[in-house]
Amino acid sequence: TENADADAGAVPVTLVALPPDPTPEECVAALHATAATGEEPVLLLHHRAVGDVIARSVVAERPGKPCLVVDAPPHPDGIRRAAAEAAARGVSGYAEIVLDDTGRPHVPVTEHRPLPPPDATAIPLGPDDVCLVTGGAKGIGAESALALARATGARLALLGRSAPGGDAEVDTWLRRFADEKVTALYLTADVTDPAAVRRRVAEAEAGLGPVTAVLHCAGRNEPGRLESVTPERLRAACAPKRAGLDAVLAAVDTGRLRLLMAFGSVIARIGLPGEADYALANDLMRCRVEELGEALPDCRCLTVEWSQWEGAGMAQRLGAVETLRRQGVAPIPVADGTRILLSLLGAPDLPTAVLVAGRLPRAGTLRYADESLPLLRFLERPLVHQPGVEVVADARVGLGSDPYLADHALDGVPLLPAVVGLEAMAQAAAAVTGHDGVLTVTEAAFDRPVTVPPDGSRTVRVAALRHDDGTVVAVVRSDETGFSADHFRAVYRTGESTAGPPAVPTPADAARSPHYGGLFFHGPRFRRLVRYRRLSGRGCVAEVAAGGAGEWFSGFHSPRLLLGDVALRDAYVHVLQGCVPHRRVLPVGVDAVRFHGPAPGEGTVVVHAHETAHDADGYRYDVRVESEAGTVLETWHGLRLKDVGPLPRPAGAPWPAELLGPYLTRSLDRLLPEARVDLAAGTTADGLLPGTDGFRRAAHLGDRVLAAVAGRPVAVDWAPVPDALPGRWRDLLGPRAAAVAAETDRATGGEPGHGYARLLTCRQTLLALGARPDVPLRVERTAAGGWALLRAGDLAVATVVVRVAGLPAPVAVAVGSAPPVRVPRSVRARTTGSRA
Repeated sequence: TENADADAGAVPVTLVALPPDPTPEECVAALHATAATGEEPVLLLHHRAVGDVIARSVVAERPGKPCLVVDAPPHPDGIRRAAAEAAARGVSGYAEIVLDDTGRPHVPVTEHRPLPPPDATAIPLGPDDVCLVTGGAKGIGAESALALARATGARLALLGRSAPGGDAEVDTWLRRFADEKVTALYLTADVTDPAAVRRRVAEAEAGLGPVTAVLHCAGRNEPGRLESVTPERLRAACAPKRAGLDAVLAAVDTGRLRLLMAFGSVIARIGLPGEADYALANDLMRCRVEELGEALPDCRCLTVEWSQWEGAGMAQRLGAVETLRRQGVAPIPVADGTRILLSLLGAPDLPTAVLVAGRLPRAGTLRYADESLPLLRFLERPLVHQPGVEVVADARVGLGSDPYLADHALDGVPLLPAVVGLEAMAQAAAAVTGHDGVLTVTEAAFDRPVTVPPDGSRTVRVAALRHDDGTVVAVVRSDETGFSADHFRAVYRTGESTAGPPAVPTPADAARSPHYGGLFFHGPRFRRLVRYRRLSGRGCVAEVAAGGAGEWFSGFHSPRLLLGDVALRDAYVHVLQGCVPHRRVLPVGVDAVRFHGPAPGEGTVVVHAHETAHDADGYRYDVRVESEAGTVLETWHGLRLKDVGPLPRPAGAPWPAELLGPYLTRSLDRLLPEARVDLAAGTTADGLLPGTDGFRRAAHLGDRVLAAVAGRPVAVDWAPVPDALPGRWRDLLGPRAAAVAAETDRATGGEPGHGYARLLTCRQTLLALGARPDVPLRVERTAAGGWALLRAGDLAVATVVVRVAGLPAPVAVAVGSAPPVRVPRSVRARTTGSRA
């Protein structure tokens, strides 16, 4: 150790240098020398040794200590280059530099590597192989050995210090191996005793065959602070790790080995207080495995640096699982650990050492390949960032920072739009993957609305986790539920950006639908529906304006939207409210959203939606969005809308003509569900309903048409309610029909003229269905809104009296249906083209 002052103004730096292959005494001396410098900067020089692990261990117990670790070639020029690099960079905080043989500096980083799913055929072992497992009748060694034997059928030779019958855990595991029908021979031996290992390996090979694989899981950990680390303690920690590995390799024919896997520890990679000797022991073992990888080209050599396992392993035995969890080290469930082990064995293109961990705390000793986060609105305050794997971030939202909330208030309460939730999750997914856009959104669910106090704010938390298959699972939570429940969630599959640049605000010059403020609760930013080209209860074709005025976020937030225009996408969803105009429906999920091209910045796009299913709780639609030229821009599959209750309407307010058909359709779903009737009203029958197969009928009222299509014979009629009943109305209807009219008025609370008009329209529908003029009718039941269901034999008629905008008097509407048409057997045979 020496202090070097290049000039009078230089900051003193302590140089600690290690030889290429340091002894335990040299490692411990370097450890204590580095720790003894207090707050003075340290330059730790080594060559492919354990200098970085020494520095990490010191910094773990001396937070904030300035330390620069340089891995330099072991010759004078390499040392001079290391000194020059240190002088140029300075020593502040913690940093590691590796100088290659040309003197070029590199920063060692950890990078996420996706793994393939477990595939037994990719593992270089089979039923004819024998795997020698050290520490293999306890903890993660036993779990791993069992998983390996299950997947490959390999026979196991287990080495452990405990004798059978004297250790309950060993006995339990041996019974489990037997129950699983795994060939496992347990031999008592301490891996630190080379002679005993040699004898036991000979016994194993005599009984099972030559060893072709080694799984080295043995280890010893006795935590102690830096001051307590001695060469003897380090030798004791290294004995099962490096010396034990050497003892095993000396006892087998290494020329036969096809697999060598050693279990290391994340502690060597990040440093942990009280674990300096254990960290050094694991890294010395890693160095030995790396040497073997070069010496044994036909053997797969791999060190796996595990973080703690939950329910097994060193941390479990030391009782440190919860302590580590509180420090931010998430344990690995056993099932995940063994699954990852098999994936590692089936991925031959990995480096000789890999780190496998749950969530880790951020530490200056572990540098990732890309630690930056994009400047996006919902990544305002990162809480967790495991580059390439996971992001958790908070954002404070309120009317001041998010003015769009004022235009998305239901009953006076601002709601975070579901499409903004999709955008927030997309931003978290982009932060994990590094991609600018999202190709597909699947399995989206909006289980709980995110409400924002009108005079306050709400903390919204987005989290995204990337899986090895490339999918990213993202959620939105909020302080409204204590961050304990998923409000929104979705799965994202990444690809090239298709959303295009952020929408540029343009003048809102397109006329908007008159239904805003009544049918739709949305404020100006979200008012994009121009008109319905076609509207019925089962679907619609709507023109939606692209481009709109107003900022989405306040000036100090990034305006960038990865998924493009939020209001435009919200309109793709809220236009479906027109299909259920008397009930409030809100989006609760979508199976998949696919982006095919960016939406234009001006003009209109066309939304095509059709119902695929419905039940008492809500409705399901598929949606296709096209440009004016017919190019598909976006598709939504399985969009789910939940019925949350009646949509308030002023008492006696007339129905706009284009909303009448959807209202009648949805009411008939409850009265005539088996008929599946779809109705639409307009000034012409052309294009009122989509060209699907079914029975069709239309009725005229002046210059208006009410069209119906159903899956069985259907008839429809409508007529104005007379201002005064004709004097002979009972004679006109006949005594039985007059009695039914009066009963209908009593049951529905209608005026006498209503029943008269109802019965006239009902009679017309029955005649259209082939019934006799005098067929008797009876009232079967009534329903909310003044509906009544009448029956005449196997014919059913639903009737209601409504007010329609533009018509001076109330209108009686009747819709009748008959049983399905039965095709005679002989006709069916001829139409199918069957031959005798």
